[in-house]
Amino acid sequence: PPPPPPPTPLLHAAKHGYAAITRALLAAGADLEAAFQGWPALVWAPGHGRDLETVRALLDAGANSNVRGRSAASPLQLAAYLGPTEAVELLLARGADPNLPDERGQTPLMLAAEHARHDVIRLLVDAGADLNAQDEDGRSVLAHADYWADYAGTADLLITLGANEE
Repeated sequence: PPPPPPPTPLLHAAKHGYAAITRALLAAGADLEAAFQGWPALVWAPGHGRDLETVRALLDAGANSNVRGRSAASPLQLAAYLGPTEAVELLLARGADPNLPDERGQTPLMLAAEHARHDVIRLLVDAGADLNAQDEDGRSVLAHADYWADYAGTADLLITLGANEE
C-alpha cells in the first residue's frame, strides 16, 4: 500500500507549537478537521507542541475540545500528562469533558495520576473528574497512580480529594 500522505502545514505547526503560523494558516482557510495518522491538530497541540497559544488558536478557530485522535485520545488526555497546566485549564474552560475515556477506558485523571501531575489532578477533580473511575481492565485512578514514581504522594492526594481506597 502507498504511504500515508504527509501532515498538512497546520498539523505540523500545531504539533511543534508554532502559534503564529497556526493562526496564519487558519486565517488562510486551513482545514481544522484534517488529521495525520489519526491525530487532529488539537490533539497534537497540547501534548506535543506544548504551546498554550497554539491550543488557544485552534479553539478560537472552532476546534472541538472533545475531538478524538487515534486510540480515542482527547486533547485533554494529552494535556493531562504532557502539556502545560494552563492548557488543561483552557481546555476545561472551553468544554473539554474531564471524564472522556480513550479506547482503553482511561480518563484524563488516570493519566495525570500516572505522571504525578498534582496540579492537573486538582484541576480535573474541580472540573468534575470521577475519582473512582475504572478503565476497561478494572484499574482505578489509584491503581494508575501506582504506575510511576511518587505513588505515595499522588495516592495521598487522591484519597484526600475523595478517592476510594478499595
